[in-house]
Amino acid sequence: MIKRSLNHGFKASYLLADAWFGTKATLKTALDNNLIPLLRMKKNNTKYRYTNSKGKTFLLNAKELYKRIVKGKWPKIAGLG
Repeated sequence: MIKRSLNHGFKASYLLADAWFGTKATLKTALDNNLIPLLRMKKNNTKYRYTNSKGKTFLLNAKELYKRIVKGKWPKIAGLG
């Protein structure tokens, strides 16, 4: 579906999808088509490759990725809980 859309002239920079599409195949397709994937990943034990800024690579599941990359690092939005 992504390739068909792009082949028919649809212009995009990002691919936004929910956990149903949060798979390695979807990530690969997005990257192969120069799209930035914004996906909610499935919460099973699938391992994803993460390379930090020092070049060290880790295999982490979605929960581990969240703890390492997101949790406590995003700025708070004023007025929200």
